Amino acid sequence: MPTQVLTKFFFPFVHVKDVADAIVRALEKKNNIGEKYIVSAENHTFGEINQMIREISGTKLPILNLPTWATLMTSYLLTGIANIIRKPPIWDLSVDQVKLMKQEFKIDGSKAERDLGIQYTSVYNGIKESIESFQE
Repeated sequence: MPTQVLTKFFFPFVHVKDVADAIVRALEKKNNIGEKYIVSAENHTFGEINQMIREISGTKLPILNLPTWATLMTSYLLTGIANIIRKPPIWDLSVDQVKLMKQEFKIDGSKAERDLGIQYTSVYNGIKESIESFQE
């Protein structure tokens, strides 16, 4: 069995503006008491997200791609150091973050899209917008 790396796990992504839009629309919708909505635009692997970031920003991807078990062990070390120095772990590599990434789940946000009339921003465009805001 090949070694898994976190970049191959799927995760749901959505632009924060779409989440805000969905909340407002759900609050304003008549006869909507008790309805629940999952707001999710697209499911991508972390590797796909990294590729989009590389393409949009023109940066290189990291050369090192650790197997999941090594990433988890590193996260324990970095989280331990962070707890001692009272600062977030470098690279945001906390144990909780790695465990969440390992869950690999896909979400269908079509009910919110259909019932609330929201139009999701593509993940690619959301990343592009974010990168451009940092470059300004």
